[in-house]
Amino acid sequence: MASQEGHSEGLSTRDAAMVVPPESPPFRAGRFKQSIDVVTAVIDTRNGDSIGLVRRLGFRQESLTLDADFFKGHRSHEVTFTCRRHELVNPRSH
Repeated sequence: MASQEGHSEGLSTRDAAMVVPPESPPFRAGRFKQSIDVVTAVIDTRNGDSIGLVRRLGFRQESLTLDADFFKGHRSHEVTFTCRRHELVNPRSH
């Protein structure tokens, strides 16, 4: 969601956990039964709030990509986090 200044508004820890709750059953897409087992987040290293959020949710840092992008005249680095379904922290229980 974009604010009036054109910046993105992030998800709260509670809202983000609702995207893939750890206790959710597999979902159906047409005839196929699907299950999400691993979620990956790739985040610009300057976005400390998002990095903090995925860490609170139980994500683990997998890699750091230097000079991953060139945005608004600046080089940026990206950090990759992953989380398996059973590792996802439910913020309602804390």
